[in-house]
Amino acid sequence: MASPRASSRTLVAALAVACVVALMARLAAVEFPAPQGRVNDFAGVLDEATEAALRAMIDLAERDAKAEIAVVTVGSLEGLPVEQYAEGLFRAWGIGKAGADNGVLVLVCPVERAMRIEVGYGLEGVLPDGLAGSIVRQQFTPAFKEGDYARGMIEGVRRVTGIVRANHVLSSEELARMAAAEDAASRPPTWLMTPFFGLFIALGAGALGVG
Repeated sequence: MASPRASSRTLVAALAVACVVALMARLAAVEFPAPQGRVNDFAGVLDEATEAALRAMIDLAERDAKAEIAVVTVGSLEGLPVEQYAEGLFRAWGIGKAGADNGVLVLVCPVERAMRIEVGYGLEGVLPDGLAGSIVRQQFTPAFKEGDYARGMIEGVRRVTGIVRANHVLSSEELARMAAAEDAASRPPTWLMTPFFGLFIALGAGALGVG
């Protein structure tokens, strides 16, 4: 007879498999929009001047690094997590040169407040997930929160295309420094933590005194 712990693990595994199967079925049913060029504003949040500026940056990256970059805004993620939608769109459009897999997709869904930078295997050393996430937080998100999608797109895509054009593969030391910087940035400031811990120390001392 199986132990309760083993049964619990089996149930969790079965649920995980069921979720993956359901997600794959939903992804297969999605009809992705057809590409209309390097900049595809299906959500209608960009003006012509912004689109022209984005295309110019993308053209330079393709000229210098032979990479393919697509910028896409959509009105809905069709019930999918942004990571799955981005991966599905990336594959459906075949972003990147054949055999090089050096494509980058900048996907934004304003209605659902979600975005993703999807990177092909050929550029993962140049634009790893950690760096892509940092660009989302530092360049795209601040302007998006103010409703300024044009500025957020220009600042974010400028950073992405600059990195792709440089084509510098990050070393393990650079990755470690970047991770440490991200970790430090995510911590509450010292001026906030000192009173916070001080309160606990004071409460602890008070409790000992009462005891």
